[in-house]
Formats: sequence, C-alpha cells, structure tokens
Amino acid sequence: MRLGILHISSERHDLTRGMTADALALDDICKEFAGVDLGDARRNARLLKVAKRVSAAPADSFPKVLPSDSELEALYRLLRNDAVDWEAILAPHVAATVQRGVAQGLTRVVHDTTDFVFSGDRDGMGPVIGQTKGFFGHFALAVSGDEARVPLGVAGLSPWVRRPRGRAPLNQRKMDARRTPRVEKESYRWETLAKATSARFPTTDVVHVMDQEADDFVLMAEMLNAGLRFVIRGSRDRLLYREGPSVASQLAATDPVVFRTVPLSMREAHRSAKQRKAHPPRREREASLCLRWTAVELDKPQHAQSDIDAVLLWAVEVFEPSPPPDEVAISWTLFTNEVVDDVESATTVVDHYRARWRIEEYFRALKQGCALQQRQLESYGTITNALALFIPIAWRLLLLRSVGQADIEHPAQEMFESDEVETLRVLLDHKGCRPLPAAATVRDMMLAIAQLGGHIKNNGEPGWIVLGRGFEELLKATLVWRAAEAAAAKRRGRKM
Repeated sequence: MRLGILHISSERHDLTRGMTADALALDDICKEFAGVDLGDARRNARLLKVAKRVSAAPADSFPKVLPSDSELEALYRLLRNDAVDWEAILAPHVAATVQRGVAQGLTRVVHDTTDFVFSGDRDGMGPVIGQTKGFFGHFALAVSGDEARVPLGVAGLSPWVRRPRGRAPLNQRKMDARRTPRVEKESYRWETLAKATSARFPTTDVVHVMDQEADDFVLMAEMLNAGLRFVIRGSRDRLLYREGPSVASQLAATDPVVFRTVPLSMREAHRSAKQRKAHPPRREREASLCLRWTAVELDKPQHAQSDIDAVLLWAVEVFEPSPPPDEVAISWTLFTNEVVDDVESATTVVDHYRARWRIEEYFRALKQGCALQQRQLESYGTITNALALFIPIAWRLLLLRSVGQADIEHPAQEMFESDEVETLRVLLDHKGCRPLPAAATVRDMMLAIAQLGGHIKNNGEPGWIVLGRGFEELLKATLVWRAAEAAAAKRRGRKM
C-alpha cells in the first residue's frame, strides 16, 4: 500500500502535508525498525522478520503468527534477552516520528498515561486497580499541527511499575505524598518526558498537549522555564496570585463568543471511579460551543515543591451552554503559554487540545488492535520489549483507521497498489459482499476491507477488530496473487 496526497472532509485538509508517500508507506513496517541496533546482527534480523510477520495479523497470538517452533522460540529468546531493551527496539520508530514531524511543520505532542493489566503472576509487575497487576506506560504521541490531526508516531515513552501502597489512613497518605521528593513522584514523568521529547526536535515548532492529570503548578512552571510550548486542561477553580479570585470568576467577567459546532467521539466508561468522574461516558454527538479567554497569574499551591510563587499564563474556556438531555455539558478550561489575544488565537489553542483524543484511539489500537494484554509473556522485561515491538504496528493501525474514517475523495490507487485493489475485488465477489465501485476511493477501500472482517454497514464506522481481520485477509490474499503472477511470468519467459 502507498499513501499519496489525501484530503479530509469538506475542508479538504492535506493529510500528508510536507510528507512523501515513502515517509508514510503502509506496506513495510520494517521501515519503522530500520537501523535498529540490538548489539548483534542476528538479533536485528530477527526483529525485522518478526515485525513483518506480526504486523500482518497484529491481534493474533505469537504461536499463531509464528507456527514454526524454532521461529517462536527465537522470538521468545529475543524478548527475554538481557542484552535487549525496549529503548533500543523503539529508537528507530521514535527517530522516524521526529522526521515526519519536522517535515510537516508544527507538531502537537500529545501526552497521556495508560495501564496494562495482565492475568496471572508475572515477574516484576505491580498494582494497577484493586487487585489487578501490571504496569503503566506514559506516552508522547506526535500528531500533525493541522485540522487533519494525522498521527505521526510515538515520540517518547516512559513505562513504570507502581510500588505497593500500604493501608495507611488517607491523611497519612497525603502527608507522605507531600514529603516525597518530586523526582520520586509519578507526576514527575510528565515534565521529564516533555523535555526529552522536545530535545529530539531540532526546532521549537512543538506544542505539548496534556489532559487534567497534568494540571500541576510545578509542571507548568518547569515547562515555562524550559521554554516549552503547551496546552494543558486544568481546573477553573485554581486561585490567582496574591489571594485573588479564582480563574472561574475572572473568566466569568469576560464576554463569551459563539464558537462552533464540533463532533464528539463516543467515550466508554472507565474502570476507575476517579477516571469516570473526570471523563464521564458519552454518546457520539455534535456540540455547539462558546468560547472566552483571559490572561491569568496562577498562585503556587501551599505544598508545591517549587521556588516560583506564580506563573503567568492564558486561560481559554470552552463550554456548552445547552447540552442535550442526559448528557454532561462540555466544559474545558485550558492553560497555555501561547499568546491568546483574539478569537483566532483562542481557536488555535482549542484545536491543539482537540488533538488529544488521538492518543485515546492509539491506546485502543495497542490494546484491541494488537491485543498486548493477552500476550503470554512471563515478566515485565519481556512485555515491555513486546510493547516496543507493537508501538509502531499500533501507530500504523491508527493511521490506517484515521484515513479509513475520513471522507476521502481521491482514487484508491493513491494509497493502494493496483494488485491490492484487484485482489480485494475478487475477495468481495467470492464472499458475496458489496462490490467495490469501479472508480473506488480510498474510503471505499477501507469500508470494503472492513466488510472482509465482518463489519456491517449499519453499525457505524468499523472498529479495530474488523479492520484488523480485513487487512490480514487482504494482505495474505495479495501475497498469493503476487506469487501466482510471478509464477505465470516465469512460465511465459520459458515459452519464449
């Protein structure tokens, strides 16, 4: 498959602005591991071979993808090898992600944390929620700076295992947290990964986007000191410097502007009660929003570990004055060091934050599309190595799904090879599915591939599982098609 110049929606955004087709090639995952250095040429070759096999059926188990006992054992030896670590496996993809960001210009780096939960006893795992065991991964996902919000890849990762917490009273736990040095706190990962990610880009055309978990005075002060651009969703109840009123009262004194109607994706209920409160479930719908903004000087909280007494930022508030019945109204308060002095600049800040939903989709690609939590690996070390293997594969799945959900008017040949199109036509006819239009578009191809995976048209946009199944079937059939074409060409050559 190949990706040419594509346009999204009626606004016709250029999906690959500044990027060549080769930079976003979809048929060879090995490009995301090019130049990998695992300390041994045989290990490098093994990783490339495994990546290619796994990417063709990312949700399948390792024994199914690698039916040969010798190949399966070679993979397990690679993942268990003490000389192999996740950082070395991931390094080429991170470098390729940065290159894609630099090529397209302004890049949003979206930060968020997700948990990976595993059944049974796994060496090196820690508590997650309740009695479950696993680990956490803090990700920095690069997303294009335009309205298309194209996922460019993972620009940084920080995995960690939570230490068991005692059953001390809540007041005691709060006191212990205040006494803990910041460098030992879980929240420290936000600023360290932001600084590390920015250092990989040769310019300052990077805007860091973070959700409410990053609403931390010390984090914002540190990012300001480091000269990093950011948009962070925070609390409108934060106090202003020198015992002034709250951010909410200062925003309320400004006149709102009718903003726009935006589509909201569906959000499922979180397992955690804390997360459900912060991110309540919702149906897919459109929301009519209003907008207002003001400059604010945030006061340092009493126990914040910082020498800075206040930070000067802009606060942008987006709110839904009339939500549908039984729906929680949209209300975002965004803190940023981007200058906000008119509707256009405030809108830009909101659009930066809207890119944050890409990372939620990316986590679903890892967990559902790549079935990472179902992998039968015995330790934290082997699983984080497997995570690094699947990170580029999950990015490719997200890219494919993003293109597939877009309203693409360009011909299928701008993304797919001609033999892939013809193979798909044959498969659809053989299965009695809806045929591919004669002048098929990229979106036609994606919906047809979803048909192969069992997607029903009336069920809305295809999900990870059906798309994964369909792509697997198309890739395997195309390999057979090409082999048959090569054999036929060889026979014709002999007759000549």
